Amino acid sequence: MSDLKRQIREEILAQRKLLTPQDLADGDEALLKAFKVRLTEDEKLSAALSGKPFTAVYEAVRGELPCDMLSDFIKASGGRTCYPVVNGREMVFREVKNPKEDLIKTENFGLFEPREGLPEVSPSDIGIVVMPGVSFTKEGIRLGYGGGYYDRWLSGFSERGQERPLTLGVCMSFQMRENLPVDPFDIAADMVLCV
Repeated sequence: MSDLKRQIREEILAQRKLLTPQDLADGDEALLKAFKVRLTEDEKLSAALSGKPFTAVYEAVRGELPCDMLSDFIKASGGRTCYPVVNGREMVFREVKNPKEDLIKTENFGLFEPREGLPEVSPSDIGIVVMPGVSFTKEGIRLGYGGGYYDRWLSGFSERGQERPLTLGVCMSFQMRENLPVDPFDIAADMVLCV
């Protein structure tokens, strides 16, 4: 990990620790509003949402931008949601219908993941992947936590000769940067919603 990546992570994560529950609730609401606006303006996003049955979302931890209202909107619109499960160095997604019942706190970085027994979702059934991150650029360059889980999962599509889902980076305004260091294996988000 480069020193610059580590420095940016430390800076942003320190700022995230200062967020109040109200800040996060406001961010959740602002993300839904921004998504709805973008949905009416961007045919690629609209097609991705309607073209595949699943949208991959996440349960926010440690000051991440929540996407609970977005998840509820997707389900209310007839879509289905799935959440990531870390398995060793890999990641899979499982369908979650009721996050309050279906997500449990794990020892995988303190993440909330779908409980055992929920159906695993085929990567080819996912149209949109909503990705958290430590920082983004407006071009979609993403600085994650350094584990490479999303990068490895997304690279699997090209390895299988499949079109990958649309990737949507989400963050708060203080997480945006003009430039971020990039490694050859880093995969940028197709679009970024910053609230």
